[in-house]
This record gives sequence, C-alpha cells and structure tokens, in this order.
Amino acid sequence: MLSKLLKSSLFGVLLLFGCAGTNLRVGPPPRPGAQVGWEFLGFIGEEHLKRPLGLTTDPWGNLYVADGGDYRIKKFNPEGVLIGETEGWGEEKLFHPVDLSFGWDLKLYVLDDLHLEVQALDKDLGFLFSLGGEPTENPRLSFPSGLALDGSGRIFVIDSHQDGLFLLSSNGEFKQFHSTPHVLLKPTDVAIGPGSQIWVTDGTGRLLAFDRFGTLIGTMGEGTLAEPVGVAIDEDNGIWVADRSHHSIFLFSHRGSIERFPLTFSPGKLEISSVIRALWVVDQSEAKVAKYKIGL
Repeated sequence: MLSKLLKSSLFGVLLLFGCAGTNLRVGPPPRPGAQVGWEFLGFIGEEHLKRPLGLTTDPWGNLYVADGGDYRIKKFNPEGVLIGETEGWGEEKLFHPVDLSFGWDLKLYVLDDLHLEVQALDKDLGFLFSLGGEPTENPRLSFPSGLALDGSGRIFVIDSHQDGLFLLSSNGEFKQFHSTPHVLLKPTDVAIGPGSQIWVTDGTGRLLAFDRFGTLIGTMGEGTLAEPVGVAIDEDNGIWVADRSHHSIFLFSHRGSIERFPLTFSPGKLEISSVIRALWVVDQSEAKVAKYKIGL
C-alpha cells in the first residue's frame, strides 16, 4: 500500500531517495489544451458573500466559506444554495475568519487571524471548542492566513508575515514546524497531500513540500507560477494551484504534466469536492465563488 502511494505521488522519487531540498521538474511548460475535463457551472454567493477568503467541503459535498467581510462562516449545499451561517456566540464570536478545513473527525476547523485561534464547529456550525488564544499567548504568530489538517488530525497554520509554518499543539500552542530561515517567503496557502506531505504556496511563485516531520522535500512551479494564492489536492493526487497574476488554475498531474485553465477573474483560494467532482474557487474581485466540473 505504501509503495503504491509513493509511486502515485509527485514526490514519490524524493521520498524514496530522501532528496531534501531538491528542485522538482515535472514535465513540459503549460499547454493550452486541457487534458482533463473542465466545465464552468456558474457562480454562487453573489447575494450572500462580502469577502470570501477560505473554502472547504465536507464528505457530503457541502461547501463552507470563511467570509472575512461579514465575519461569518457560511454553508452552501452542493448546488450552491445557502443553508446555514454563523458569526459565533458570545465570547466565541468570530472576529475575522480567513480559512477553514473539514477534519477527518467530521469537525469544521476555522482559523481566526484576529483572535489568533482555531475554532472547532460541528457540521451544522455549532460551536464545540477553541484552540489558541490571544496574541500575548502566541507571540510568534502575527498574520495567519492558511489552515490544513493531516490524516492524524494535526493542525497546520501558515503565517505570511512571519514566513512560517506552524503546528498547533494539543494544548493550544502554535509551535514553529519548519524552522530553517529564509525558506518560506510570504506563504499564502497550505494543503496536505498523500503520504502526509505538506504543500505550501509562497510569494516567490513556488510550491514547497515538507514531509510530516517538517523537512523540506523539494520545490516546484518555478518558471510556471507567478503569484500562487491557493492550493488543493484531488483524489488522483493532482495538485491544483490558483495563480492570481496569471488569472489561471494550474494542474500539476502525478503523470508529470502541467495543465493551465484560464479564468475570467482574479482567483483566491480554491477547494475540490471529489464527492461531486467539483472545483470551487474564490472570485476576489466580485465577492463570489465559481464552480467548475472537473474530470478527476
């Protein structure tokens, strides 16, 4: 099983040979023709969203949006109909949600960059508990912008001001996970891949991968990406990256190819629902979310 997983991953060779820091080359430059299915299905949220930032989906295909402009989490069904929202309750009121991730434990984890904490909600947006705390309790964290959970429930947070990748410990402390200086530069998003690789987009037009222990495995995307702002991984181990400058989505396939899908808007973060074979991507200029049918 492990051998199959490694071979199907873009980083299989690196994992087998331990080539930390290797600069990956994954095939030819982007080609204009798509090799996977890609169909625009429309926009959602025009009447309900003010400043969508982070996206995630649950096992039933529902979409959750962190709306930083409305200080709320909003839940849409697979067809894009708003079916729930919350701004928190009492002392647990959300200040500025920027990202979120649906965990293996069927809990929704929300990153609040003003509280500097992660809140856990149930699938119906009911508050469960929070981890983290005030800035004085987490002096290393200043501007967290991305959140992801691995298969064992570990919570990873990136901080674009600190150029850091942090692990949120069980007692609510943000600890530096990758400590080598000047490796991450203005990170923007984080996702977990097969074999628990941790993928981070940064401001230099790269994808960086770390192993589950925080060691840099390699980088990818130089010469192709310009301003990557979002990353998501599909069930076929394809890595989808939203590039703001190129107004495009790039797909780095495990087969070694790179495909480019031009957009008519400036993208933000993106999310893939394998259940309904859909890709959701934030339209940053119009405060809405685009839905695409993709052939996984």
